[in-house]
Amino acid sequence: ALLLIAFITSCQNKVENSNTITKGEIRERFKIPSEFLVDYLSFEINPNLDTVLSIGQNGTKLHIPQNAFVDKNGELIESLVTIKFQEYTNSAEIAFSNIPMTYRKNSEDFCFNSSGMFSILGTYQNQEIQIAENKFLTIDYYLAKQNLDIDFYQLKDDSSNWDLIAEINENPVQIIQIVDDVVIEEAWNDDDILDNSVIIEDDGNRTNATLLAEGADVGHTYPDIIKGLNISNFGVYNCDQIYRLPNRVNIIAEYEDEFGKKINNPKILSLIDLNYNGAFSFDPNKFTCDSKGNNVLLIFSETGELFLLEKGQFEKMKINESGEYSFVMKNVTDSIKNTKDLAIYLGIEI
Repeated sequence: ALLLIAFITSCQNKVENSNTITKGEIRERFKIPSEFLVDYLSFEINPNLDTVLSIGQNGTKLHIPQNAFVDKNGELIESLVTIKFQEYTNSAEIAFSNIPMTYRKNSEDFCFNSSGMFSILGTYQNQEIQIAENKFLTIDYYLAKQNLDIDFYQLKDDSSNWDLIAEINENPVQIIQIVDDVVIEEAWNDDDILDNSVIIEDDGNRTNATLLAEGADVGHTYPDIIKGLNISNFGVYNCDQIYRLPNRVNIIAEYEDEFGKKINNPKILSLIDLNYNGAFSFDPNKFTCDSKGNNVLLIFSETGELFLLEKGQFEKMKINESGEYSFVMKNVTDSIKNTKDLAIYLGIEI
């Protein structure tokens, strides 16, 4: 197979009404300022060759077999095609992505805590293409976050839910528990350690301690790069932990600025619980959240101004039950101008 490092360009152009490059309907909604949308990488490749694309600086690689693409009529494409790759690694990047971060399973709704999410799209002569029925792409994907119990999901074309594509297995890690310098337990899974195990640095004091294999710690035994994830369709994919929303409350919201002036016709609400890696989009007038979450609210007004409920303010409101609430929002249009500014405000590593 020919290893081809493809031509890469960092594209500044965004999809007009949706900041994901996934196929599917274009949503008629408020146009998010481009500074809050995630750039994509564009690769031009020869589909007649086996190709490996190196994506980013952390080792993510996309493996593309020869003759993998067809047009809308199912005809094999043999001329140059363009692959577009867009990645979401933190809550600031997800905040205005319009990507749903909830998952419905057995009639129950769960929330996503993301370890990394990406969108991939293929085009030929500016027309969307498809992966051939008997082919699939394979990605070796670098995890942006280490979360427990993650699996690999694909967003349905209509964005109504996610499909579970594959379970992601943790690396087996040998764990040895020592009490008073005596080995009392060995295990190959951190679930098997005694309840009173703790992690300590090796400073010579090993009483009541757990030693892990090199490069591992309890609860974080995934490799940095998950190899061999199969992609049979273009779209949005996510490596995620799912969790039930605790302390659920339904909020009917009104908003005013710091000077008591009502914010009329807010266009989009993004809710970020800083305890997790993700963000949730709502109609600004109604939303659901964890009443005890570390919640930050962001709204765009109809004039394009950005307002924010600052960190810690939701907790101070002591919301314990569903109902109508008024939120005092700070105008941060001049201080948070892009995704990077938002990540810095949130204290997210970028």
